[in-house]
Amino acid sequence: MQAALATLKRTDVRPIYGPVVVLVMDREEVGRYQRFVTALRHAGIPTELYLGNPKSNLGVQFRYADRRNSPCVIIQGSAERSGRSGTPVVVIEDLLLGKDVAQRSSEDRDEYLQQQTAAQLAVPEHQLVDGVISVLRRHDVRWG
Repeated sequence: MQAALATLKRTDVRPIYGPVVVLVMDREEVGRYQRFVTALRHAGIPTELYLGNPKSNLGVQFRYADRRNSPCVIIQGSAERSGRSGTPVVVIEDLLLGKDVAQRSSEDRDEYLQQQTAAQLAVPEHQLVDGVISVLRRHDVRWG
């Protein structure tokens, strides 16, 4: 039915995206993660902090973001806080690209690994907003 309506141009068939989700790697760093949420929200990007069970592993948090139809998640553990050359980084995991790569059957392992690597973007912490915007633009993600 939706395909027929789209053909008739009577409905917008763009996906409805959920918020960007900031994952919680270290409970002691919730204040830092909340600052990420605030910076992204100030840039007009719907964002939420994962507030589930404190014992949730990353798999549970990724499934949560997937159920919310999040375009990407933000990850920062102790290794990322230490950063390269002392500069803290964040990892932006492009869930949309990750799904696309997982659905394609690539016989070339090197190509598959290269595509998977492209789904993870490590940026300096102070470039978080720009990094998320680049992922959102890659998929033409818009809200509202």
